[in-house]
Amino acid sequence: GIGYRFWRPEQSDERQRQGNSPRPTASPTDLLFRSRPFRSAPGNCWLANKDALKKQAEAQLKQQRESFQTTLKRFKEMKENLEKVEPGKRTALQKRQLQQYESILKSYAATEKYYQGLSVDSIVAQITGRLRIINSVAISGKDVFISCGESKGYGYAVWRMGHDFKNAKQVLSGLGGCCGQMDVQVSGPNLLVAENTRHQFARYDRDGKKLGSFGKRGKDTDVECFGGCCNPMNVCAGAAGDVYTSESEGIIKRFNARGEFQGMVGFAPLTGGCKNVALAVSPDGSKVYFCDLPGSRIVVLAKKATAPKAE
Repeated sequence: GIGYRFWRPEQSDERQRQGNSPRPTASPTDLLFRSRPFRSAPGNCWLANKDALKKQAEAQLKQQRESFQTTLKRFKEMKENLEKVEPGKRTALQKRQLQQYESILKSYAATEKYYQGLSVDSIVAQITGRLRIINSVAISGKDVFISCGESKGYGYAVWRMGHDFKNAKQVLSGLGGCCGQMDVQVSGPNLLVAENTRHQFARYDRDGKKLGSFGKRGKDTDVECFGGCCNPMNVCAGAAGDVYTSESEGIIKRFNARGEFQGMVGFAPLTGGCKNVALAVSPDGSKVYFCDLPGSRIVVLAKKATAPKAE
């Protein structure tokens, strides 16, 4: 890497030589904290309006059934029209079409049973499925921010709430995230969003007002650009206001507080395609940690020592 090197603490090496170390025993406080239900999840806030949710599910179920019945009726009519032609007078094309329609209608019989068995509750579960998955969580001095899917379409939303998880409010919607990845972090009171489908990261205030977007798409060989199908995947703010970004390929870059590119921190090749590459920076900026999900490890980059200047 440029300016950083791989850092392997002696303690980690010793544990590797000894084999897998036993898991640390969790204290009752730890267990209580881990098991605390998140009752004010964004999905739950939206689910509070059960009547609206039920109406949406009923409308969706009606539309799906009507659409299927329209398609089913069309194939039945085409089959009936071909059957009106005397078998001896049917062309080779008509014979093939008749076989195709019979095969399609046979497969549609199972599909018809599926739609008949659908209930409003099952549609509600489909609608809220993405709402129940938390993609990222970030905490500022005043707020908790959570990103999750939206009930309509394939975008993502960001919700803001207090440290007690009360007074939840949606502040962002329609964010694009490839392969189920949407990372939101904080920089002071503001939000940093890894807008991977746009090959940039953006800064928003706590109310969702956009303050700026930074980075650009380009070739993989251009170190100042974000390459691949969707990068950066993750973002993190340093103590000095710098912004660090990580890419699916294991590339870490640094930008200053104004969003100006400062250089590549380091690179550790990762396998697999698009993925979460969560990262963090030590308070003094001397180490950068990021997740190698396929490799089941945490990669640590340490800043290289600089030679003292000659007097």
